Amino acid sequence: MPLLNIGKSGALVQSPVALSPESVHRIAVSCDGQSTAARVQVRHVRTVPSPDGREYFLIGLEFLSMPSALEAQIKAWTAGGPQTAPESV
Repeated sequence: MPLLNIGKSGALVQSPVALSPESVHRIAVSCDGQSTAARVQVRHVRTVPSPDGREYFLIGLEFLSMPSALEAQIKAWTAGGPQTAPESV
């Protein structure tokens, strides 16, 4: 799922499939070929049309667990430090 936004408490992702609100999932944030696992809970799901007429979903995720490597990378992204754009979740 493409990662649209990320912060220390959660992330916003785009998906072709809706996830159930309040459901809990394990994810891996991928950046520069490195994957970091985390546990998340779905907080909101919104349907959005795409330019080609298909629907996709914006899904708000809350981090339930966050490894220190992911926390450090998020701090770097949000503080304007050395940045490599996150690729996907």
